[in-house]
Amino acid sequence: MLKLAMLQSTVLAAVMIIAPVGSVAIGPGSLVKGSGSAVYYVADDDERHAFPNQSVYSSWYQTSSQSIITLDDNPLAELALGENVTFRPGSTLVKVATDPKVYAVSRYSVLHWVITEGLAAALYGQSWNKRIVDVPDVFFNDYTVGAPITKVADYDMQKELAAARTPQDNVQSNSSATDGWLMPNQKRRAEQLTTVFENGAPEFDYGYVENLDDGRGYTVGRVGFTTATSDAYLVVERYAELAPHSPLTSYLPRLKELADNEDSSVDGLSGFPQAWLAAAEDPILRAVQDAITDELYYVPAMQTSDDLGLQYALSRAVIYDTIIQHGGGDGPDSLSAIVVRTNQAAGGNPKSGIDEKSWLNNFLATRREDLINPSDSSTKDVWATSAGRVDVLQSIAGAGNYDLNGPIAIVSQDYNATIN
Repeated sequence: MLKLAMLQSTVLAAVMIIAPVGSVAIGPGSLVKGSGSAVYYVADDDERHAFPNQSVYSSWYQTSSQSIITLDDNPLAELALGENVTFRPGSTLVKVATDPKVYAVSRYSVLHWVITEGLAAALYGQSWNKRIVDVPDVFFNDYTVGAPITKVADYDMQKELAAARTPQDNVQSNSSATDGWLMPNQKRRAEQLTTVFENGAPEFDYGYVENLDDGRGYTVGRVGFTTATSDAYLVVERYAELAPHSPLTSYLPRLKELADNEDSSVDGLSGFPQAWLAAAEDPILRAVQDAITDELYYVPAMQTSDDLGLQYALSRAVIYDTIIQHGGGDGPDSLSAIVVRTNQAAGGNPKSGIDEKSWLNNFLATRREDLINPSDSSTKDVWATSAGRVDVLQSIAGAGNYDLNGPIAIVSQDYNATIN
């Protein structure tokens, strides 16, 4: 592997004009260098951001007419060193040598796995494979991995290009890169908390399948999609579009019928658990589960959190866990119903001026009561045994970990795990 300095030196080969010190004002948008070969972009955070190599530089600057201001090393060092510049969103596809996946780049250095060659061709044309650029392993951590691309509508190359015309448009800390709601590690911990509650361990269990006799048919996958609601059907439908020869495809008509009627029966699903377990070894089904989890649960949970004026990562994680277990509809046991009852008990919500910590305590108490005494009698026995998940969330609040920092040690009668 090439050393960093060798990679950076290639940037200068594409630059024809070197401006002497004092001839050009240094400010946001300037390109600067010192006595070494590295070239930096000066952002409005008063930091210099290095171009790791020629490929990254060329994704932003297509001509050789950019001026680079040469500084003495001492004044250059006065500019704090910030995050590396990453590929311009929409400009190319990328991969790393140790990972066969091909990724599209979106704003704020977020990578999205393009899960099939057909999708890559639809997004970038038939010559898509000629647009792949390798990212050296040492620079892969400059990026955040976001939701996979499972359909053409998931990614708009022209929109990405338009959103980031200069490196300034893309220079942000990766801590805020994922979606503007939670930092990447906070989102991961929120997801892992729910996974501990659903499957007993912080690792996603894509192959989970069980009939819990809770009025929802088979519960499957990493967040407990169910055959009596539309989410399990949506996962299989999306997967069938990408892998039509999967044995799961044959269950689509019955799954649709069950979802349309909110039917908890497992009749007509003989062999479905085995087919699901086998398909869960396919990275495409895993990617589909990730994408639909975000679409149906994460995004709506964050939007609800915005509407409520929630600022703490823990509060948002609680809303996320609630929508997965209780659903996002308008039934008496749903997230929205619990929010209404909480607002009544608290006299409002944080957006209307109620202290967020107090509101969260009210919410958790209201949710726990709903788990013990749900309006849907068919879920009562199963939900009552899961009330301990609320106790875990309350204990995190009691420890003052509202930023959802790790490690989080979960030790209770029902759950035992550590989330780093």
